[in-house]
Amino acid sequence: MKKLSSKDYYIEKELSEKHSLECRIYNAHSQLNYHESINNILNCQTIVNSLCKFS
Repeated sequence: MKKLSSKDYYIEKELSEKHSLECRIYNAHSQLNYHESINNILNCQTIVNSLCKFS
């Protein structure tokens, strides 16, 4: 097994940290989109319910 030079090690470390950050950002976005779509569904139901009361 080839021993990594310290420069290689830091590049490797930086890449893995960058990757995990990107994963966290992606997960945060998908969570946000999930909550947004639920909120939109709830808002639609509220609007429909209030329209039904008036009709």
